[in-house]
Amino acid sequence: MLSKLEILPNEILLNIFCYLSWDEILISLWSLNERFNSLIYLIFSNNENGIIFNKSGLSYKIFSSILLPLIFNSSSSISSNIKYIHFDGNKSIPFDFIYQCIFSNNDQQKISFPNLKSLYITRCFLTQPIIQTLSVLIQYHLNQLTLTFHEDMFEGADYTRVPSFTFFDIATINGMFTQLLSQIFSGQCQLTSLHLDMTKLRYVIHECLKSYSSNLPLKTNSDGFQSYCVSLRRLYIQLKYTCFLEHLIDHVPNLEQLSTVFPNLQRDNKFYDSNSERPILSNESWVNKSSIDNDYEFVYLKWLLNNLNHIRKLKIYLRSPTIWRPDQLIWKYFIDGNFIRQYCLPDEIINLKFFHFYIGRTYQLSLDDIENTINSFKNHPFFILHQWTNIKCLYDKNESYQHIFSSNFNKAQLSDSLFTQPYMYDWSNTRRIWFVFDPSLYLFLDQLDKHCPNVSSIAIHTVSCSTLTDRDKVRAKIFAHLLSMPVQLKHLFVKKFEWLLYVIHYAADELRKNALTTIQYAEFGIPSCNIGRNKSIHIGKNLVSILSTYMPHLHTLQLWRPDDFPWTSLRPNDKYGRYYGPFITRWKRSLSTVESINDHVTVFEQDLSQLFDQLKEFIFVDICGIIPREKVEPYRLMAQTRFPNSRIDVQLTRFRLWI
Repeated sequence: MLSKLEILPNEILLNIFCYLSWDEILISLWSLNERFNSLIYLIFSNNENGIIFNKSGLSYKIFSSILLPLIFNSSSSISSNIKYIHFDGNKSIPFDFIYQCIFSNNDQQKISFPNLKSLYITRCFLTQPIIQTLSVLIQYHLNQLTLTFHEDMFEGADYTRVPSFTFFDIATINGMFTQLLSQIFSGQCQLTSLHLDMTKLRYVIHECLKSYSSNLPLKTNSDGFQSYCVSLRRLYIQLKYTCFLEHLIDHVPNLEQLSTVFPNLQRDNKFYDSNSERPILSNESWVNKSSIDNDYEFVYLKWLLNNLNHIRKLKIYLRSPTIWRPDQLIWKYFIDGNFIRQYCLPDEIINLKFFHFYIGRTYQLSLDDIENTINSFKNHPFFILHQWTNIKCLYDKNESYQHIFSSNFNKAQLSDSLFTQPYMYDWSNTRRIWFVFDPSLYLFLDQLDKHCPNVSSIAIHTVSCSTLTDRDKVRAKIFAHLLSMPVQLKHLFVKKFEWLLYVIHYAADELRKNALTTIQYAEFGIPSCNIGRNKSIHIGKNLVSILSTYMPHLHTLQLWRPDDFPWTSLRPNDKYGRYYGPFITRWKRSLSTVESINDHVTVFEQDLSQLFDQLKEFIFVDICGIIPREKVEPYRLMAQTRFPNSRIDVQLTRFRLWI
C-alpha cells in the first residue's frame, strides 16, 4: 500500500526535497524504496547539490557513523553521483578531513567522488595534503574551483599542529602554493571556472607566473607541459598586487570572462611605463574594482586597458582616496565625458560593446556642474556613437561627495546619508549593511523595512567603553531593539561580549521574549582572563549561563581571545593602582610553571564540559587565541580524554572540537 507521500509525482517530491539539507535527505529517505533512491541520485547529480561540510548542526558522530557509511558503502555508491562539495574552514573541522574523505587507500589517483565537478573551499589553511588533493582534482576531475584563505594564514603565526599533521613554515607555504598556481595556469589543469582570492597572499606568490611569461604566449614549461591553460573560460580573481594580472595574460588564451578585484592599482610601488608592450588578451569580460591613490595608478589603469583592448564588456568601479597628496592632480580634474574617455577607456575600441562604470570622490559641485557633467556625455561624439550617453551624476551635500555612474550600474553603495537623501540611492536590492553603533541608529531602523526589504545581514560596529555611561545604556536599549527585529535570528556576531551583557542587564525590558532562542551560530570576542581590570577578566564566567538561558538551540560557537583558550579566569583580583604593574609581571611569569599549566588544563576542561552539558544541541566550538607551545599537548590530551569520540584540532592559535 502506498503512503500519501509516495502517490505524489516526482516533480513535486523534488520540490519538497529542496527544503531538506543533504544529510536530512540521506538519513530520512535513503533506502525507503528504489524510486526514492533514484530521486536522491538525481538530486546529487545536480551541480548545485552535494555535500556542505559547514552545515550548522551536523555533528561528527552522525557524520562519521551514519552519513559516511551511507555515502561510500551503499549498494549503488552515492559518492559516484556527488558533483558538488563545499567546505568552510572557518566553521568546520580542519581540512585534513576533506583529504581523508576525497582520497581512499592512499591512492591519489583513486577519488572517492569520481564525478566530482565543483569544489568550494573557503577560509582554509594550506597543508601538504590539501595541495596534493587539489593538484589531482584540477588535473583529472574538477570543472569549477573556488579557493579562499583564512585571514591569519600568512600573518607569521607558527601553525604547529598535532603530530598527525604536516609541519610547515611560511616559506614552505609560499612554495606549495606557487607550485599549485603554476599548475592551475598550465596544461595540467582542466578547470573551466575558477574563483581565487589572493588578497591574503604575499608579493612573492603574486609573481609566481613571472618566470613562465614571455612575449610568446604558447610554450611549454620545464616539466614538458604547456605553460598555458586552454580549458579555463571564466576567472574571478581577487588580488593584492596587480603584477599577477600582467603575467596571467600569457596563460589563459581562451578566457571568455575575467573579473578582477584589487584594493588599489599598485605593483611593487613602481612607476609603470605606459608604452610597455605586452601580449593582448582576447577575453570577453573584464571587471575592475579599485581605489586609485595617485596619478601613477591612473597611468597604470590606462596601460592595463590598452593591453586588454579586445574585451567586449568593461566595468570600472573607482573611489578617490580620503587623504590628498601632491601626486593626485588627476583626481582634481573635472570628471565629465572627456575625463572618462581619456582615463577609463582603452585608446582603441575594438570589440567593446558594454561599458559600466562608477566613480565616487570628495568634490564640491554646483547645480550647474551636475548639469554640465550629464550633458558632456550627451554631446560627446564617442559616447553618442556607442550609445553610452545615459549617465547619472548625484551629489551628497552632507559629505561633499560626487557620485557619477552609468545608469546600468548597481547604485547600492553605502553612505551615512542613507535616509537623509533617499532619492540618491536605490536600496531595494541591498543585502548587507554596515553602520557605527550610535543612538541615532533608531532613525535607520524605523525605515529599514521600507527602504531595504531584502537585507539579510546587518553589521553594527560597537564602541569601546571601560566604564558604562548613560549614553551607553541608551545604546544597549537600541541593541535590544535590533536583536528583537528578526523573526528567526540564526547567526549572531558580537565583537565585544560585554555588550550582550549590557543588553541583558540594562535593557531586558526592551528585548523581545525568546528573541535569541532561534540562534544556531554565535561569535563573541571575550577579553583576556589574565590582563586587565578585575571586572574585565571575569566577563567570560557568564558565557555558558547566558548561552543556555537565551540560546538553548545553539549548535556552533566561535570565540575570539587575545590569549589563552579558557574563558574562566584563574587570576586573583588586585587593586588597580600603583602596584598593578608588578602584580601583572609576577602573574604572567607564573603562567609558564607546570602547576599553572595543569590548573589551566583543569579549568579549560570544566569550561568545555559545562558548555556541552548545558547546551544539548551543541556540537562545535572554535576558539581563536594564542597559547605557549607547552600547552598544546596537555590541551589535546585533555580534550581526547574528555571527548573520546570526536574530532580535535589544537594549534598555537586555535582550538577546535567537533563532537
